[in-house]
Amino acid sequence: MELERRGLTEPVEVREEADGVRVVGYAALYNSRSVILPGGFQEIIRPGAFDDSLADPNTDVVALWNHDENFPLGRQSSGTLKLWADERGLMYSVLMPASRSDVIEAVRRKDAKGSSFAFTVERDGEEYERSEDGGPPLRYISKVKGLYDVSVVVHPAYPETTAAVRQRAAEFAEPVEHEAEPVPARISPLARAAHVARWLRRVV
Repeated sequence: MELERRGLTEPVEVREEADGVRVVGYAALYNSRSVILPGGFQEIIRPGAFDDSLADPNTDVVALWNHDENFPLGRQSSGTLKLWADERGLMYSVLMPASRSDVIEAVRRKDAKGSSFAFTVERDGEEYERSEDGGPPLRYISKVKGLYDVSVVVHPAYPETTAAVRQRAAEFAEPVEHEAEPVPARISPLARAAHVARWLRRVV
């Protein structure tokens, strides 16, 4: 069970509220195919996949800038980060620190164009299927085990997967048949010497 990250290009918003400036967005969407991830598969998160993690009292998600722990924006346990799931997916709202006006401005200007989240999944929380339309294999996530951070990001397409996930997806890929490459003909030393002799007679 290793940490994975995914990105989403769903717009992020800046909202002026009574308690300060908040950045609000979706970290993940349900029933939406991801980009083709390393390993040649796509991913779909099923509705309810975050319910157990959100209900776990030990879950303490942090909000980060570009997944950098040196730039925290908020945290659940401090009350500066709120997370909830609705019919579309996993949503977050982070009360921005006054010192991070640069991030607020980046979101306002659309320089930061999306969100990302870090998570883990156990074997019983995922399943793989071959795509009926002949496309890449599909990984369905029905239960996220651990939820660690949500991030406002500059490059939301963050297709980082673990080697184990890539291997399991590869098991569901259709085998590709390749034509055997022709074996180069073996030339005897005598024939090679005759060829060189003819070439020398032409150039001398």
